Amino acid sequence: MDMRFSALQKAVGTFSLSKGNGLEDRIRFQKTVFILQEMGMLRTRYAFEWYVFGPYSPALAKAGFEFLEGKDAPLPVASDFKQRLERFHSMLAMRRRMDEARWLELIACLAYQRRETKTKGESFTNVREHQVYFQDQEVLEAGWDALERALAAV
Repeated sequence: MDMRFSALQKAVGTFSLSKGNGLEDRIRFQKTVFILQEMGMLRTRYAFEWYVFGPYSPALAKAGFEFLEGKDAPLPVASDFKQRLERFHSMLAMRRRMDEARWLELIACLAYQRRETKTKGESFTNVREHQVYFQDQEVLEAGWDALERALAAV
């Protein structure tokens, strides 16, 4: 099953790709796609590397800019995408007082570090080292819990 970027944008509701959008929207886009890939909702395999705001994919950035030029590329999605979307939205709802873009960044950073280190403690340490605004233990714990719930059925 395929879904276009425009449909993904509407279904997920966490990013908006349009001309003139700023850095925050590009962060939302990158982190949303990374998390959806980690959750197995997207069958894409964009390669992500650690960058200023956590996981970043140059190929995904290129696809986003192509979308802005009118190329609404198909994305392969899981057959149960709509059912899994509820888990994604539940993860977003756990953000408490944190801005949605920051929350997506935190979840993506934790997911990336979890994949790399395999442990909660090392993941927290690495996120704290690279993202100085994610120092609060309670915030990291809330993010980890949201991530674990989102990935539970993956």
